Amino acid sequence: MARRDAWLELLAGLEWAIARRTDRGQIKLNPAAIRDLKKRGLCASDPPGRWESFLRAAGDLAIRESGLLIWQPLPAPASNRSSIRAPLTPREREVRQWLRTGKRPDEIAGILGCTRRTVQKHQQNLYRKLGVSRLSELLWQPDA
Repeated sequence: MARRDAWLELLAGLEWAIARRTDRGQIKLNPAAIRDLKKRGLCASDPPGRWESFLRAAGDLAIRESGLLIWQPLPAPASNRSSIRAPLTPREREVRQWLRTGKRPDEIAGILGCTRRTVQKHQQNLYRKLGVSRLSELLWQPDA
């Protein structure tokens, strides 16, 4: 149980939306879940089955375990994102090109002679700089 709580704490820190059933049968939502449900036009007082079916239909439900729903919230609207984009470094462009060919981070690390974690950090920077939240969005972004 402590391991599960540690994972939930980590995901909450990464702004993932979490809904969990307490021992008393109440549903607890983290702040990211409350914000995301509002963005989706749902309400925290709606039955959790409604959230689940909505998230499943949208393809956003990441984990469904007994008494636990975890999903990645919708990205912030474009108007909230910075209009000034930081330029991509040559290494970030190189990582993106390898991702576009279907290579996994560990494969790219072997090609570039760095660690998998370094490649993942470049990938995070790409998400941030390009204003995307999913790999598919990253891959389809036009080159600047």
